[in-house]
Amino acid sequence: MPGMPSRSNASYTWRLDPDVLRVARVRAGLTREELATRIGRSAQSVGLYERGVMNPDPDIIVAIADALGVEPLDIMARRAA
Repeated sequence: MPGMPSRSNASYTWRLDPDVLRVARVRAGLTREELATRIGRSAQSVGLYERGVMNPDPDIIVAIADALGVEPLDIMARRAA
């Protein structure tokens, strides 16, 4: 997907950063429910993303970033593979 980093590399993978996501959502003044509505997912899914239980697909990460007014890489982090 354009604008997205490769999902994996020999030593790490890219994932949504749950802590950064939560901070970005609060800074944007959105509740979980409001973000969920904007990205077409449930508030429960947003909660799972924020707890790091589930990592959304790249297209959802782009939608989250758009809804929060940030770049996708701003809410992602490299994790050990």
